[in-house]
Amino acid sequence: MGTLYHFGDSYGAVGEQDIHFVTLISGRMGNIKYSNQVTGGLSNEQILTKLLSCVMNIQKGDMLFFNFSFFTRGCYYDREMNRIMSTNSIYNDSSLVYVKDKSNRAEHDYVIDIINHQLDHNEDYNRRLFHQFDAIFKQLHLMNIPIYYIFIVENEWSDTLLNYGNKISFPTDFNTWLDDNDYHRQEECHYTRGVQEHICDYVMGQMSET
Repeated sequence: MGTLYHFGDSYGAVGEQDIHFVTLISGRMGNIKYSNQVTGGLSNEQILTKLLSCVMNIQKGDMLFFNFSFFTRGCYYDREMNRIMSTNSIYNDSSLVYVKDKSNRAEHDYVIDIINHQLDHNEDYNRRLFHQFDAIFKQLHLMNIPIYYIFIVENEWSDTLLNYGNKISFPTDFNTWLDDNDYHRQEECHYTRGVQEHICDYVMGQMSET
């Protein structure tokens, strides 16, 4: 039996009453178990670290699915907590404004400087980051490991970030598609309660075309 490794931020999670569409995919496939590598709030850089932490366990018969995070989201080294932190508690990736978290880390100029640099050079940051993803994806591709991914948002350069793996396409982007279908009410994490089967149907239809 193979394993479906699921990586992502909070869009890879649901609440207590629903089962996420990627978990449903593993169930429908019948011969593959689900491995949850999702953590809410992660940046794509932190998702890369998650991939690196288990890449040596991935073998033929396995599959990877990525709910990639916002391109504006990054991470930084927090000097007080002595660990890598996501910028999402300081910069709201949906409204594109700074927020002040309970620990007041947003008052630290060095963090603001890091975020501003990333935002000012967002394409450069993401091209360098996804170049690393692509190097790993290439090796997994040579092992015949299927890779599927979703970009929560897209822009004029997002389709040129990866040469390997299969993007799940939507008429708009995933974020807008959820809104357009009333799937985005924030009842089950970000999702409307009870829509995961419908999302699974759509995503598996896209997977069958790749």
